[in-house]
Amino acid sequence: NVFKHLDRLVELYLDHNNLHTIGAHAFPPEIETLHLQYNRLTFKSNLIISGYTAISEDENYTQSLSGLNNLKYLKLEHNLIETLYMDWAINLPKLEELDLSFNHINYLFDGNLQFLQENLRVNLQNNQITLIELRNLEIYTQNVTKRSPVKVELGSNPLNCNCVILDLVKLLKDNSKIRNAIEFDVSELKCSRPETLRGKDVTKLDPYSLLCKLDDENTQKQRCPENCDCEVRPIDHAILVNCSNAALTSVPVLPNPVNIGMKHIELDLSNNYIDELPDRTKVIGYNNVSRLFMDHNNLSRLHAMNIPQNIQLMTLNNNNLEWMNETVLRQLNQTNSLEKLYLSENSWKCDCSTIEFLNYVQSQYRKIGDLNKIMCENGEQLSKMTTDDFCPKENTVVILIAVLVALFGVAIAIAALLYLKFSQEIKVWLFAKGWCLWLITEDDLDEDKKYDAFISFSQRDEDLVAEYLVPELESGEYPYKLCIHFRDWIVGDMIADQVMRSVAESRKTIVILSPNFLQSVWGKAEFRQAHQTAMQEGRSKVILILYGDIGDISKLDPELQTYLSTNTYLTWGDQWFWRKLRYAL
Repeated sequence: NVFKHLDRLVELYLDHNNLHTIGAHAFPPEIETLHLQYNRLTFKSNLIISGYTAISEDENYTQSLSGLNNLKYLKLEHNLIETLYMDWAINLPKLEELDLSFNHINYLFDGNLQFLQENLRVNLQNNQITLIELRNLEIYTQNVTKRSPVKVELGSNPLNCNCVILDLVKLLKDNSKIRNAIEFDVSELKCSRPETLRGKDVTKLDPYSLLCKLDDENTQKQRCPENCDCEVRPIDHAILVNCSNAALTSVPVLPNPVNIGMKHIELDLSNNYIDELPDRTKVIGYNNVSRLFMDHNNLSRLHAMNIPQNIQLMTLNNNNLEWMNETVLRQLNQTNSLEKLYLSENSWKCDCSTIEFLNYVQSQYRKIGDLNKIMCENGEQLSKMTTDDFCPKENTVVILIAVLVALFGVAIAIAALLYLKFSQEIKVWLFAKGWCLWLITEDDLDEDKKYDAFISFSQRDEDLVAEYLVPELESGEYPYKLCIHFRDWIVGDMIADQVMRSVAESRKTIVILSPNFLQSVWGKAEFRQAHQTAMQEGRSKVILILYGDIGDISKLDPELQTYLSTNTYLTWGDQWFWRKLRYAL
């Protein structure tokens, strides 16, 4: 009560003293300016930091400055204060300036900033603030009506730029949700930690660079794999697991991101001795991997189940891979999330058995991050190769005309002249008699055909036709024109008529003989029509592709038994399948 009776006291200088404590009700309520700078004041309150969250054990009220309803300027710079107290924000209604610069405040959270005053300037510069957590600031300020915002100056503090300050960084980029309540001045606020961000201006921070350790000394059960370094990145709910250069021979058990509020894992396994990736269903956390760095390992084989379902990036370069089978390539094609794939510095085989790998690389070239660096084991650049380079065609051309000319001379020359002059009449006559049909090519007989081939198949096998046969045969150096019922049939026509028309208008009929086909009434009808047409014309028009296990041939329809026992057919999966099919066409 030392100043109790000074009812006209409006400004009081107590600066540059050795004050440690100020009792309750020490100042008269009329006072407007208090100079308490350069003392040893603490207004002590216990503040505990546990993990990432501050917990106040009391109400954070000082009581020393309560009842000063006219106080406008509170000068507290150069003291030993360690926190902001609630009564400064609530019980000093006319406060316009609160100077707390050059104190020992080391932590700031949203609960400290619930100021009710208008036109208030809070100076927190040159403190020891390392962490600023504003997770709930939007909630605290959402009911603030239009007013002049509180200005909080934060410059020249040794900020630890980890994931705790994410909300501050986001608010600095877009303060629209709090602009009526608080305005932050962060000039000269730079990172002091971590080392990678030291000296970085907080306004220029990338939210993706703000990380926190997954485990610390207070974590009871360590979640990070042994010899690995794990961090969390809240901006995209990611766990970063760095196991590079750890001398690993297998993929370790990973933390489950769902258990800690995260969604996916970025896993760095580069520069190890791993020769095989795990089944995504059997190793905890592996199926949550979105970015996998597997370069510089001993990986020699890859299976479809090794590929996480939502993978975005895979680095498989600098391994011992030689080929990828069809199921792996299909899995990669079906993984819509995949953005980048690195494959260079492997011993890729480039022969007839790996043509599907070439097709994948060339069709997905935008996703291959090191396309121009992928080399075959023979040193050829894969991106510049063609299917003919992978699987060269045999030179089977026989110069028959030259031999015949040498043997028969003038007689053949005369016959050739007659044939050239009356070729059409000769072909029609020979065909009608059934003689010398070898002189009549299928191109001559089929030149009026609308399609190169009609594909007959069960609707249940549509994926095989739509995803493999059609794209392969209708593209390439010699594309074919195909008749497919779901694309080319006329809506509303009788199915039987459409079958007959499709067979008649096609040079060949390709039949996908599968267990599904054998159960299809219309499939058998299509085969029967094609077979009868071929018998009438006396030449082979049916190309049979065996797809799946059809069981005992002796139990099939008589026509199918006869055809299979007297004709050759193709088998899906044969390494020469595509070459044989194009030859048959």
